[in-house]
Amino acid sequence: MIRLTDMTVSCLDAYDPSSGQIQALIGYLIEAGVDTIELTTNALHKLGTPDPQGKYILRIRQPDEALSYPEFSRFICRRGGWKPSSGIVSEIQANDIREINFLSQYGVLENIRIVGFDDVLCHNFERVFESVKKQVRGRIEFCPEDSLFCATALAVEWALSGGTDIVASFGGIGGKASLEEVMVALRVVKRYKSTMSFSVFPKLAKLIEQITGVSFSNKKAVIGEGIFDVESGIHVDGIIKNPQMYEPYAPELIGKTRKIIVGKHSGHKAIAVKLKELGLSPEEYQLDSLLDAVHSTSIRKTASLSDAEFMELARMHRK
Repeated sequence: MIRLTDMTVSCLDAYDPSSGQIQALIGYLIEAGVDTIELTTNALHKLGTPDPQGKYILRIRQPDEALSYPEFSRFICRRGGWKPSSGIVSEIQANDIREINFLSQYGVLENIRIVGFDDVLCHNFERVFESVKKQVRGRIEFCPEDSLFCATALAVEWALSGGTDIVASFGGIGGKASLEEVMVALRVVKRYKSTMSFSVFPKLAKLIEQITGVSFSNKKAVIGEGIFDVESGIHVDGIIKNPQMYEPYAPELIGKTRKIIVGKHSGHKAIAVKLKELGLSPEEYQLDSLLDAVHSTSIRKTASLSDAEFMELARMHRK
């Protein structure tokens, strides 16, 4: 069984989100199927009582702080101490694989979270993972960091190697593995949460953009607005015939729709499909001259055409 802990709320603490934004964020994470949501004491004080449908772990500074929050059964602490405790997860920073041998000193602990290991994919990661599991007998939460842009791959490989606990943040906020990428990758390769839809992802992305004031890239895996835009003629033809040949998962899984884009790479098939997408009949238009106009306009503006621009060209090339 794979358990996913989300630390988005913790990573957004520096942006000082409002109580309403935190509540909405938690609601979306619960809807997405996250197993555990990490909260900070600051976020908790804003919320009062978190959504009872969720399962939580509270970030504290010192183990003794746990006594002040009897309503919580699990805590995450950078200074978790050496005394085994079923309720406190000790957070251990391991910047690279040279620090693997130091993990043996934490072997007596029942719960640890390993943060870092950015460079594991540069080595024999399977052997590294096995070494970690041998040195630490308790429950291991793996929280890879993303300085080398491979945290998502690390998190997925950890699960494929038998690891059961992964820690991530939505959109990779805070330099962690991207929660949404991990969830979708595990769905594709391991049938993770196979009965659930992740259609709440676009709402989560917009909320985080609102909180941070920073927009996600249009091509960001899973949540980018343009990842299901298709322009090339042969791709349009192939996707219409058999989407699975080009797409590892259906856009509907993550609350998106496929969009045909017309531009300098488009062919007759793309033009016809785009006309149908806009509620128009291809038989009523001069497709050859319309395609030429699309190509020249796209080259001149060095970009694909908007729907409005395409509609104007189509009007000019009606039979």
